[in-house]
Amino acid sequence: MSSAMALPIDAISDDIVAQFPAARLVIQAPPGAGKSTRLPLTLLKSPHTGLMVMLQPRRLAAVNIAHYLAEQLGEQPGETVGYVIRGQRRRSAATRLLVVTEGVLVRWLQDDPELDGVDTVIFDEFHERNLASDLSLALLLDSLTLRPDLSLLIMSATLPAEPIQQWLEQVLSEPVKVLKSEGRQHPLMTHYRPVGRHPWQQRLVDVVREALSTAPQGILVFVPGVREISNLIQQLASVIAEPCLPLHGQLSLAEQRQALTYNGQRRVVVATNVAETSLTIDGIDCVVDSGRERVSLYRPKYATSQLVTRFISIASATQRAGRAARL
Repeated sequence: MSSAMALPIDAISDDIVAQFPAARLVIQAPPGAGKSTRLPLTLLKSPHTGLMVMLQPRRLAAVNIAHYLAEQLGEQPGETVGYVIRGQRRRSAATRLLVVTEGVLVRWLQDDPELDGVDTVIFDEFHERNLASDLSLALLLDSLTLRPDLSLLIMSATLPAEPIQQWLEQVLSEPVKVLKSEGRQHPLMTHYRPVGRHPWQQRLVDVVREALSTAPQGILVFVPGVREISNLIQQLASVIAEPCLPLHGQLSLAEQRQALTYNGQRRVVVATNVAETSLTIDGIDCVVDSGRERVSLYRPKYATSQLVTRFISIASATQRAGRAARL
């Protein structure tokens, strides 16, 4: 494995490894601690972790984390580190860490409640709860009654660990340990630019131009959806010289990686909340946040789901801002 500088998660790595096998652990580690990119490599060194499955809330994050971890080992995805997402898998007999999305784990648990062959399950970015993550955790907790040897790690950057610990202890009727790590970010300044009387999308163009006048590297812009990405890129194309790249879940993996790859040229990446967590985008030192997201909400009265645009939470705003202070 390539040498790397120390990260805050290293301070509690020995305590984490000591919980195996049959670990019951909640890890609270702010952005930049290394819980997604350093801890899995540390756990690979332990013979007690066996085959590990690490859950990510988005396909983009799952694929890119798997690529990053494999690169640290000097390998390609599908060797020691692999991934399984909808419609694509990289796995071999040598694979010991699989990065998957929650929907994949739900299907595995439905087909095999004992999760035969898996020794450790890691819920990464647990603060990004959704129906698939909640269902997969509920099914997994049932599996623990059949597989008491199975290790469970829940990791979060923004949710307090103690309420999760207390809930798990109540459900499992056994002790659950909490370990906390400090985060690490470079200095970050926050500026607020009120929308005023203009539509927020029009105001966003002015703020991006202002950011380009001060940001020496690149800018990451958060907007709610694909339509807003296309509109903003079209407006920016006529007023700035820097390339503008989209980043959202409907792009192919090759197109997504193109937006993530830094070649030394200053650029503007316009993204949905797929870039909110788990991804460290090289060459980004400024974030412009519209403060909005698009989510699917279930309407019980009509038994249907509806896409709505809403303001983000403070936790999401913190995560987004942190993208500018990771490197």
